[in-house]
Amino acid sequence: MQEKERVQEQESITLNDRPSLPPLFTPVALTPTQDLRARAHELAQEGSGAGTLVYARTDERLEAAFLLEPETSLQDALPVAYVLMLGINDALGKVLPAQIGVSFRWPDQIYVNEACVGNLALASNTHDLSQEPDWLLAYVKIHILDQDDDQNPGRRALHTTLFEEGAGYVSSREILEALARFFVSWLHRWQDEGLTPLAAAWVGLARGSEEEETFDFFQGPQTGRVTGISERGDLLLSCGDKDIEAPLSMLLTRGPWAHGAERV
Repeated sequence: MQEKERVQEQESITLNDRPSLPPLFTPVALTPTQDLRARAHELAQEGSGAGTLVYARTDERLEAAFLLEPETSLQDALPVAYVLMLGINDALGKVLPAQIGVSFRWPDQIYVNEACVGNLALASNTHDLSQEPDWLLAYVKIHILDQDDDQNPGRRALHTTLFEEGAGYVSSREILEALARFFVSWLHRWQDEGLTPLAAAWVGLARGSEEEETFDFFQGPQTGRVTGISERGDLLLSCGDKDIEAPLSMLLTRGPWAHGAERV
């Protein structure tokens, strides 16, 4: 079987397998062993179009990439990261116990109950912030179960899974369906009301908004308190007697699409 035919066979979805998604999305399912990031890149470059949603068909993790085609500059499109994070928060709220909190360590880490459960990333065909990109990929990975079905929760002090935090045996499909709905809802709010309400909602979930947090920036680690989000979507941080504005464009050079980067 030729490679193209093999990939098409792996990405075929029966009606029974198809997740229930808003009409905006066209799902592309991959097997657990396929490289989702590479395939999402290929589809974007091939012109699959806005609304393509690539996801891994496995319940060990939620791994998905939303393909977008912004009609604006890359700089103005980058705050879609906050849209994604707010959608993640709402989706996880559907499967986690009410007392378990979700938070975000800027710019790309997802925390549940004080431990990292996953990460997100952005990728585009250009890094020129003034240019209108042909496409923009918003990627998320959340660990649901340990791959080895670990029966000793908490063995990794800095990392966790949804199962360890009380979600039970939730399916990645259930989370994907919820995330897609909330993503669209927050996307519409961003389009209708601008970034201000999203920034306020995100700051309420940000690690470092109440107590100082250490962040990894281009110039090295910085410890401070999150004070807000700028009009461009950059992080505003108070570090002692100085204020720092960290660019959201860091997401384009971090995470799973950055050369040599290893994320959870």
